[in-house]
Amino acid sequence: PFSQRYTEVKIPSGIKYIGTGCFMNNSIVRELVFESGSSLTEIPHSSFRRMGNAPLSDGSTSIDPIDCGVTGDIFVPSGVETIKSRAFAGVHMKSGAQIHLPDTVDSIEDWVFSQIRTDGAVDLSDTKIKSLELATFYDSSPGSVTLPDSLEHIKSSCFFTYKPKIDKNFIFGS
Repeated sequence: PFSQRYTEVKIPSGIKYIGTGCFMNNSIVRELVFESGSSLTEIPHSSFRRMGNAPLSDGSTSIDPIDCGVTGDIFVPSGVETIKSRAFAGVHMKSGAQIHLPDTVDSIEDWVFSQIRTDGAVDLSDTKIKSLELATFYDSSPGSVTLPDSLEHIKSSCFFTYKPKIDKNFIFGS
């Protein structure tokens, strides 16, 4: 479904694998739901990249969308262990929408949350990740990022050009 225009993406619990870039550039998505009991163990490279990032009339994409963006929280399902590079890069979310990762996640690759737009939170507190890789939050604007107690390393450019819209908080541990 590359560059399609779906308003809702529901990943059924029986899906064991989604491909690289599977839902990339779905610009008018308003809801991303993983059904309970999901069989996924990995979120592949660029799977949801630029979701909710509506195009402007000139074909470019809006940086701070008014009438686009994922409206609800994104709950990555329990059982997912790895989130590959750029999986959620460029995702635009409506005001207050958040991203939650489960306690089964032990690895996130580089650029995973780069260029996301939300004033909500990105909650990594339950994960077992030990390292934030290159440019994890590059050019992003979440309202807060909650980091896990397991974190040992924050690599180069992790928060480079982090763009606060409101007072930002980095919360280390629980």
